Amino acid sequence: MHLRQAYADQVGLGGDPDSAERLYEVIVRDCLRHLGPTHATTATARQGQDHWQRTAHESPVVYPSVAAPQTPSSTWPTLDALPPSAAKQLMAQPSRQSTYVEFDNVSGKVLHVCWIDFNGHPQLYKVLNPNQKYVQQTYVGHPWASIEPDGTIHAVFQPSDASARAVLR
Repeated sequence: MHLRQAYADQVGLGGDPDSAERLYEVIVRDCLRHLGPTHATTATARQGQDHWQRTAHESPVVYPSVAAPQTPSSTWPTLDALPPSAAKQLMAQPSRQSTYVEFDNVSGKVLHVCWIDFNGHPQLYKVLNPNQKYVQQTYVGHPWASIEPDGTIHAVFQPSDASARAVLR
């Protein structure tokens, strides 16, 4: 997922299933060209391509997203942080209801912002330094977690149908 997002940002593809399919073709082609067929990254890219073909309409970046709200994120409601133990019971559920979450790291620690995928596994999207924040497009029913670099789950958040803030304390 992270590799696909990085390539999407670089080559300007993404947002719909056909673009994502072309994106995987580019990733695999580039891995083969630059790293060779036996390199671990090439194998990972091929696994991603195979997974994409099986789950094309369940990934958080395949449906056209709605534009980010025009209201300042400082006016968005704050999501309640769920306890770290909640991450064990949560996994993304299929959804087409787009929303936005602003992750605001006020913890004083470096934190990894991770989407909890359809199998309940965290997928890294962003590393936030202390006092750093960013806005992430996501879907209702797609949980997110902040995780410390050592793997300790810091907090878990469930996006709401309205854009909201996740304050990482």
